[in-house]
Amino acid sequence: MTTANPSTMSDPHTLSTPSSMSDASDPTNPNTSPLASTMIKPTEQELQRRVKNCLNRFELTAVEPVATEREIHLSGNVPTANDRSLATAVVRTVPGVLTVQNDIVVLPASEDSV
Repeated sequence: MTTANPSTMSDPHTLSTPSSMSDASDPTNPNTSPLASTMIKPTEQELQRRVKNCLNRFELTAVEPVATEREIHLSGNVPTANDRSLATAVVRTVPGVLTVQNDIVVLPASEDSV
């Protein structure tokens, strides 16, 4: 009976980190998702739908995502800088997102809220 050498076998169900990581999967880069390099690439339409659903769960309904390849471009208006940061943070958690470009505008506070 012949046995396979486990060090030469590759298990398609095991996620491994490539020996030379690119900047795109650099966990220290704030614009990239650490899971992006290990995910199956979704279509742009599917990725955009996933991102919009995630934004809606955080009540960021005025933010519009556009997917190009695995990059998400965010636009729209939010009331606070915290909401702007939150949008980037939650989008980075969506499987398949590689980078996030945030062009969301923080609306000035109205005099009623001062």
